[in-house]
Amino acid sequence: MNIYKSNTHAHLIGWNTWHFEWCTKYRYKVLKRNYIKNICSIAIVEAAKRHKIDVVDMEVDTDHVHVIAGLPMTMDPIKALQLLKGFSARLIFAIVPNLRKRYPKGHIFSPNKKPKMILIFHKYG
Repeated sequence: MNIYKSNTHAHLIGWNTWHFEWCTKYRYKVLKRNYIKNICSIAIVEAAKRHKIDVVDMEVDTDHVHVIAGLPMTMDPIKALQLLKGFSARLIFAIVPNLRKRYPKGHIFSPNKKPKMILIFHKYG
């Protein structure tokens, strides 16, 4: 029952959980080295901590990233996606400056915005 108390909001019990997927720009395989994958994972987790987003699961592949995240009820999923992509890209460029040769404008990820909802809210009395 404690799990429901922590996820109770005004007339709702539920979880705001979303599946985010985004790709590197032009599908370049810039995340194929393990240290860059680790930097990307750490950057996403740091961005999530900064904005109170709960990362449930995450996978970093060579040319795309999957994140299942629990958002605060007041946060829009598009905004959460922008925050995760933007902060992680800045951190990756700061740690691996050679990526600027491939992406001189500073956009490592493509501008897609298609989050998918995982769980639906349950309304109660």
